[in-house]
Amino acid sequence: MGRYIPLLLLLLPSTGFAGEGYLHGQLSWMPVSHLDYRLDAGALTVGGGYFVGDFALFEAGLTYGATGHDAELHHLASADLAFRLLIDATEWIPSVGPVVGWLFHQAPTPGLEGGLYVGASACLDRRTARTWSVGACGQYSMFPLGGALEGVYFLGLRAALYLPAVWE
Repeated sequence: MGRYIPLLLLLLPSTGFAGEGYLHGQLSWMPVSHLDYRLDAGALTVGGGYFVGDFALFEAGLTYGATGHDAELHHLASADLAFRLLIDATEWIPSVGPVVGWLFHQAPTPGLEGGLYVGASACLDRRTARTWSVGACGQYSMFPLGGALEGVYFLGLRAALYLPAVWE
């Protein structure tokens, strides 16, 4: 069976996306658990991506969210880079891979803190047109917050515009 795998890969449909870029926006729910409290924040992500091949992409994004806890306003912001492998055999396109980024947390107590985070992300996009898609994404990451290793995840709905197909 192993010798037939290269033949099966050749029979998979080509996406035609290699070298194509896109811009995306995402509305997310971002719960963060800390030793002393839990923050549930709505968040907005803007970014873009680039297909490095027919079955892989790089994606970068900037995220901002805010929430209140104990009469204090907490700001959460992050910048990240993800690499995902994808399968594009139908109009439904699943992708999964690692993510790395930097998360900032600011509140009156303890002030501004941040740290590097690593994790995994997965998306399921529905692309029925050449110029746009809609989908859902999730991400789970670990990062240092207040001297402890904490977990954060994002669950969101997204929309993407594919370039240069938008201008054709």
